[in-house]
Amino acid sequence: MPCLFVDELAQGLASSVALEHLTISNVDVSVDIFGRLCTAMRAFRLLKSLELNLCGLGNPELNLLCNFFLEDGRICQLQRLQFSNSGISSEGLRQLSNVLEHATNLTSLNLAYNSGLGSQIEASLVYLAEIFSHCPLRSLNLTMNYLNLPTSPFGSCVVIEKIRSLTGLTSLNLSFGLLTQVEQGIELAESIGCCSLLTDLRLSSCFGQHSLVTESRISERLAESLTTLRELKTLHLDSNRFGDEGLANILASLTYSSTLAELGIANTGSSRLYLLGFRV
Repeated sequence: MPCLFVDELAQGLASSVALEHLTISNVDVSVDIFGRLCTAMRAFRLLKSLELNLCGLGNPELNLLCNFFLEDGRICQLQRLQFSNSGISSEGLRQLSNVLEHATNLTSLNLAYNSGLGSQIEASLVYLAEIFSHCPLRSLNLTMNYLNLPTSPFGSCVVIEKIRSLTGLTSLNLSFGLLTQVEQGIELAESIGCCSLLTDLRLSSCFGQHSLVTESRISERLAESLTTLRELKTLHLDSNRFGDEGLANILASLTYSSTLAELGIANTGSSRLYLLGFRV
């Protein structure tokens, strides 16, 4: 992003004091440029939603952004934050967690495709748990943050406990978590049942390791949890090899929902397709 573009952005939007949503995608910015961008954003007194996708945010850039949000209490009015595929590291997550403890109105958080969070996995777990503690989240997306790790953060008791406490969640995406331990899968499956307001649940390739395919306890607990989701509209369970019995249990649980409109069950290790009378 050239300096000229930032200057033009600042000049063109200087009078847009009512701007509530800003999206910037597919740009790689330097610290100097990002600092100028934050200066331009000071005109947006009513900013409630910010998306920075594919922006290559290093720790210095995040520090500038965090300082911006702390100025004049801007963080208190923030409702939606998305940093998808933007190079967020564990240290960057620490900076965000320090700021988001003041984000009392943040209901949507998207940190999908930031594989750098796995650089210091234990620290990342702590920072995620802190964010969950302070924000009244209704939508959470952590897709593919730990795809290449031997273990998953969702097996950590502290993170599971925090997900359980997010009882206001209506949208949850933990796809490509690739859990490797049976107990992790059971914990996560059980935690889903605590989020009874969910309308959109995406767990593709979350229970997908071959070491889990014969473990029926996971599909049993997940089926039990799904019976509590009476408002569920979207469910993606693709590439979780539950097998015939596991998939049958899960699909049977969906008869409790009259709202389901979208269902993904491709590559679940079943040799049959079950149609149990619910509408999809």
